[in-house]
Amino acid sequence: MIAETLIRLFRENGFSEVSMSDISKATGLGRASLYHHFPGGKSEMAVAAVGCLQAYGEENIFSQMVGRPPANALRHLLDRFDSYLEGGNTRCLLVTLHGRTGSPEVDGKIQAMSKMLLDLVAAQYAGSGFSAVDARDRAEQFFVTLHGAVAVARSIDDNAPFERAVRRLRMEVDDLERHKPK
Repeated sequence: MIAETLIRLFRENGFSEVSMSDISKATGLGRASLYHHFPGGKSEMAVAAVGCLQAYGEENIFSQMVGRPPANALRHLLDRFDSYLEGGNTRCLLVTLHGRTGSPEVDGKIQAMSKMLLDLVAAQYAGSGFSAVDARDRAEQFFVTLHGAVAVARSIDDNAPFERAVRRLRMEVDDLERHKPK
């Protein structure tokens, strides 16, 4: 699928660094075919990539968290993020694209997905007994930890910081079942 190829290219190389020639080579489509599918060029391709990721997230992450006990839902999310970030080997598409495409549509979709993820994680912490403020704070820290660990792992070419961060988050999630907040 074209959108999946775009996701891979943008995650591996960044939006600005990917040329139409790179996209043509990776998809096997000529420039004319690419512009037929995406008359708006790379910005429209970024919209398609984010839309594809959003559909994947809704099907494989968000919908599968609903109805699970909070700790199980957060474990599921961690498993999916660990897989999506390839154990710290690759960047998040949303972080890679936000503010870099020149497309308000892309940025709007990214902001909406980010808010939805934060709300979903905050709801899990709230469901474990944390106040709304503390739950939101923990949700924000959850994603800061994951994305920060990816940034460090990539900058030093060593996945160990990411692996440790995921392990710490797993321990925190395990503690949700053992120790309810007061």
